Amino acid sequence: MSFVTTKKLFLSDTHPYGQNDPPQSLGSPHLQHAKENSPTVTIVRAGGFQQVPAATTVPERDWTYPAVLAIFFFFPLGICAIIFLINAKFQLRAGDTEGARTSTVWARRLTLASYMAGTVVLVILLIVLYVSAWP
Repeated sequence: MSFVTTKKLFLSDTHPYGQNDPPQSLGSPHLQHAKENSPTVTIVRAGGFQQVPAATTVPERDWTYPAVLAIFFFFPLGICAIIFLINAKFQLRAGDTEGARTSTVWARRLTLASYMAGTVVLVILLIVLYVSAWP
């Protein structure tokens, strides 16, 4: 094999032995992003690579305003929810969509837990005030 043939095989979209898919023992193809803002993803397989369009995902709902409101219901959980939201935004900017999705899910859980805990505390407080004020 000459150097030119090797270069041609590397740049082709097929396997060097004429197969399009690597053997199953080599595992699944690995994804690599071509550029920061590129709409394509490079799939690297044994013997070559292939450019395919990147899958676009719909972002999760933004829980910023509900998390800020959650501070007034139950302060500790509201602060934790805001910290997770800030973490999710940094991860999304860095390109870690799975980490951002996980942080958003945790922020949502903490926000809803803050609403529930605040409501329970308020109900208990009202019951205690009502019973203590009863003649």
